[in-house]
Amino acid sequence: MTSKYRAEQYISISASESGTELELQMVVDFTVHPGAPATTIDPAELTSAEVNNSQFFLMQNGKPKPEPVSMMVWMIDRFTEGGAFQEWLLSEAADQHQAALEDYADQRREMMQEERL
Repeated sequence: MTSKYRAEQYISISASESGTELELQMVVDFTVHPGAPATTIDPAELTSAEVNNSQFFLMQNGKPKPEPVSMMVWMIDRFTEGGAFQEWLLSEAADQHQAALEDYADQRREMMQEERL
């Protein structure tokens, strides 16, 4: 079963000579595909994350502007490809999943307490 997630990360781009610096917020929508154990005819599949959409927002006064900025495909690929990025997505998904489980447990606990009253 696949699960969909959203993660955010901040990126700084600076020009070394002019001192110009940009800060962007990267918002990534992604799907986590669970791995599968090896079978007699198929090798094992590792858990993976697939990027569905990525958007970049220019930061102004500590807040992202409402409209995304246009980025060249090769630049987006530089940010979203690679093992470290894949690990970050899987880590974000695990954190969000754990938070959802804890929220659900808290909600159930509150409901049970209300039922006792």
